[in-house]
Formats: sequence, C-alpha cells, structure tokens
Amino acid sequence: MEELKQLKEWLDITEQQYQILTIINMLNNEGIKASAANIDERYNSLFKHTINKPNLFRQIKRLVQEDLIQKVSKANYVLDIEGIKSRLKKTEGNLSNNLDEFKKASSKIEQVFKHLGEKDEAPLVRYLNTSREFFNEANKILKNSDKIYIVSPFANISFTGIISNSSSRQGYVDTLIERGFVQKKLKIIYLTQFNIYVPYKHAFNKLKDKKAAIHEVELTIKNLKNILKTQKMIEMYFLEYPFGFDFMMPVVDNDPQHVFIYTRDEHNIITGGIYIRSKEIAQRAEAHFLRECSIGLDLKTKKGIGLVDNLFRKLKKADLS
Repeated sequence: MEELKQLKEWLDITEQQYQILTIINMLNNEGIKASAANIDERYNSLFKHTINKPNLFRQIKRLVQEDLIQKVSKANYVLDIEGIKSRLKKTEGNLSNNLDEFKKASSKIEQVFKHLGEKDEAPLVRYLNTSREFFNEANKILKNSDKIYIVSPFANISFTGIISNSSSRQGYVDTLIERGFVQKKLKIIYLTQFNIYVPYKHAFNKLKDKKAAIHEVELTIKNLKNILKTQKMIEMYFLEYPFGFDFMMPVVDNDPQHVFIYTRDEHNIITGGIYIRSKEIAQRAEAHFLRECSIGLDLKTKKGIGLVDNLFRKLKKADLS
C-alpha cells in the first residue's frame, strides 16, 4: 500500500480514510475478512487507539460512496480498483484544467498588482491541486486569524453540512463558525454575487436527486438569512460583478500577507487553488476588496435582506438541468 500513500492527495481523501483504505488492502492481501471489527482491531494494532464506532462506519460508508471500496459480502470490503482508476482519471483532468486556471489567475494577478514595489520580498507561491488541500491549508492560517476577506459566488458559511462535506470544506467552515460566531474572535467579510447554481451543484453532486438538492439550497438560504440577522461578527456585500478573481484572505494580527485564489471547473466548483504569501500583494488586495465592498449592497440592510428573500424565487426559476 505504499503506493497509495503517494496517491492520497490525488484521491482527495483524509488521513484517516487513507489509513482505513490501507488496512482493508492489508486484510485483503492476508486473506482476512475486512469487516468493521477486523478493520478496527488492525487499526488499534497499528496506531495504538481505536476508531469511534459510528465514525468508523461513517468513514467506510463514505469510501463506498466515493467508489474507493466495495462491499462484496456481509461485513466484508475490498478495494474498488476500477473506482480508484476512475478517480485518478478525473484528478488528471482537474490537474490539466487547474494548470490552465493557474495561468489565467497569474495573468490577472499581474494586471491587478502591476504596481508592485521592487523592494517587496519575492512572493511565496504554492499550487494546491485539490479542494481538500486548498481548504486545509487555508484553515491552518484561519485558526489564528482575527479577520478574513472572502470573494465568492455564494457565501459558503451558510452551506448545509451536506453541501460543505461534498465540497471538502467542512473543517474550514467549522473554523469560521467557531471563531466568528462562538468565540467572536474572527471578523468575517464577504463580497458575493449570489450565484444560486453553486450550492445547488454541490448538493446535486452529493445527492444525485434534483428535489433533494433544491431542498438543501432552500435550507442554505434560510441559514444565510438567519446569519445576517443574528451574527454581529459577519459583514456581507452583494456585487453583481466583483473584480478580477475569487479569493479569500485570512488576516493575522491585522497584518495581511496571505492570499488564497480559487481555481474552478466548468461548473464553477472549486478544484484547488493558489496560495500566495506576500505583504505587498495582500495589502493591495485588501485595499481593492474594501473599495468593492463600499460600492456593493450591504446585505444586513432591509434592501439586502429583500435580495436574500428573492433567492428563493431565483432558485425556482433557475435552469437546473
């Protein structure tokens, strides 16, 4: 299974899911039934602790749903080799698309920040080739941030658990909510164009059912309205055509220097992104972002809440084929 260790990010699975996958392969190779009990026993032997039983079944279910393992008989699992090959083929396509997006984003960066001072330190640039890697990297910085700026087609903080999980961003959203709404230590500022198709596509990809996906988006809109009415640590502005490119920028100790730029597929779904560490770039991004917010519609106003209410009607009229 050493080969799969190298493929973990390409399969877009968590460390624990990879460990379970490894153990199932071990048991298969040893001719031992890969039941939940045997998986947990081997896990304890390798890592010196057991997996919470509901969590183990949840992770096994997720691996089956993702076509990485399959159930061959009662309480017995094997690797789904064809499913793994299919996932890698999809990743190969995403990598190719992301490279194109990287070039486009790099070009836009040069346009927006063409006046960078020559004395600025050379920016650190990293390419994050999966959505999970992208959000995990952002989350590391977010845990110590006191502010975050977000330009996004839709306010992902309002996504339901199903939508967040389907887009590999649940940990990131959990941190937003914990630090912003519970601890009240994180100021969250959104600039969004409210593309209702984005949460719908995430939900449909997960549920494969149009009616169920629409229900998840309705819950998302209700969450959004509640957040705007009750949470003091969030600001949100609507702008039909935000500038340049979508990004998020967590700010630590009021010192902006981290910029995360999304790359997306043809359905506007995040597939990865670019991380840039540069004070000069971040400061210019911050100034541009705040200017855009100043001309956007404040969604906490009466007119803003009315716009959110209209999202229900937009959802019903949208072409969701």
